[in-house]
Amino acid sequence: MIGWEGCLSIPNVYGKVKRAKRIKVEYIDEKGEKRKLKAEGFFARTIQHEMDHLDGILFTTKVIGKTYTEEEMERL
Repeated sequence: MIGWEGCLSIPNVYGKVKRAKRIKVEYIDEKGEKRKLKAEGFFARTIQHEMDHLDGILFTTKVIGKTYTEEEMERL
């Protein structure tokens, strides 16, 4: 699904990014236990966004079209 994203790492910049609507992830919890998680909607988008950070990727490299400032967003 395509939705608006922003990031605290790049203040006042927003853009539309395509992400999976539903995801399944495996992770290691704070006790060292392997876990699985299903997520959808905004939670799935957030996980994908943060996983990109772990890979050194910022959302701006995935923006479809142009990026917008907060002022430009208000006019949309």
